[in-house]
Amino acid sequence: MSSRREFLKNTSAIGFGLVTIPNIALGVPIANTKEKINMGIIGVGLRGTAHLKNLLLRDDVNITAICDIDNERLKIAEKIISEAGAVRPKLFGKDEFEYKKLLELKELDAVIIATPWSWHVPMSVDAMRAGKYAGVEVSAATTLEGCWDLVNTHEETG
Repeated sequence: MSSRREFLKNTSAIGFGLVTIPNIALGVPIANTKEKINMGIIGVGLRGTAHLKNLLLRDDVNITAICDIDNERLKIAEKIISEAGAVRPKLFGKDEFEYKKLLELKELDAVIIATPWSWHVPMSVDAMRAGKYAGVEVSAATTLEGCWDLVNTHEETG
């Protein structure tokens, strides 16, 4: 089991990561890269749609895939992408676990998770285990166990 100092170090690192995700969405350049980041969004309700619109303003991000269990939200996201002149992403939304198929995409680098809070930990853990960077909206976890799941998975997967 980790010491208190290690716990604080790890949670600080996670907190820093969560604070920097808005920078990705709002146009702060991605660190010294000329490559485009292939981004997926899990959850395109009101907050997820706001993230989508911000990402579409960037020239260093491709929206590769979108997942939502509400087909109307997928249609709205698809319309926003089309109006922005961006390439149509792969769409997922047949059931609440189809986000796992999105995470299987080899070309996907990262995901923004904008779903109900109860899904944040399992989706983040699944994303990290799939080798994807996970940006989590609002609270990443609602329990101490969930916090440890995130820390332990991050340590396992890097």
